[in-house]
Amino acid sequence: MAIYHLRTDRITRRKGQSAVASAAYYADEPLTDHRTGLHHVMPPRTGLLHREIVFPSGACVATPWDRQRLWNAVEAREKRKDSLVALLWFVALPQELSIADAAGLARSFADALIKRWGCVIDLTVRDTSSQNRVGYLLTTTHRFDGNFLGEQIDFVANAQIRYNRGIETSQRSDLLAIRSLWAEMVNAALAAAGFSARVDHRSLKDQGFNLIPQSHLGSIVARRTRRGEDMDNKTGSVDRDIYNAKQIMKQPDLIRRLLESRGEPFDAQSARRAIDRYVDDAPLREELYQLVISGGEHR
Repeated sequence: MAIYHLRTDRITRRKGQSAVASAAYYADEPLTDHRTGLHHVMPPRTGLLHREIVFPSGACVATPWDRQRLWNAVEAREKRKDSLVALLWFVALPQELSIADAAGLARSFADALIKRWGCVIDLTVRDTSSQNRVGYLLTTTHRFDGNFLGEQIDFVANAQIRYNRGIETSQRSDLLAIRSLWAEMVNAALAAAGFSARVDHRSLKDQGFNLIPQSHLGSIVARRTRRGEDMDNKTGSVDRDIYNAKQIMKQPDLIRRLLESRGEPFDAQSARRAIDRYVDDAPLREELYQLVISGGEHR
């Protein structure tokens, strides 16, 4: 089933982070940070499908801006020891789409953010597992005109600057608009590719489903958990399993309604995938699966 996931992280010196190191990691490219003198070489990884630096369409780039030059310019632009140096957006790309269509969707999203803010985005697309395809958009916090990085983009500007620019003083309105935009773009891409599946950016509660969403685990934790290790890292997993199981047991048609709201067919395979998303315990999953498929006859 198509999954909606969008989140953003702040790359800051306060946390000991570097824009150059982040770019090297996500793009799998060795880079030297001129500010610190550190040379960032990442261990080889599989799954990289696409990478490119996306500039504003109106920016006249007089000389080439490669990854090394761009992110060192970003670091040089910031003077404070606790500076916010970049934003990182994570988006889940539908597995239903081909690699080319998924990369095109991620590129379109980058273009939309750039049109909104005038920033530069270092875009990579990666298969992180057999079930997960992710777009990473490392975003400058300053506008770019082709020659240098200028004023801060609206999204990171403080309340006073936002007020002076005549926009909402809170970033929340920006984030809500971006979440909605991403859902629209994903659904348009799925429709164009001939799929009925749809995503919804609203919370499950706002959609009328009394389920607690699955926690988003990092890839390392997820792999170790599948091997039976580090179960304590899955904070709240047991409570979430119990709550979601009770909701499904009370309403065996909940999974059917959830799938129908996503434009998904209700069949054995889709029902199992849906239950797997909301319950981690394997024996409990199987019990719920049998209940849902039978329409609650075995309660």
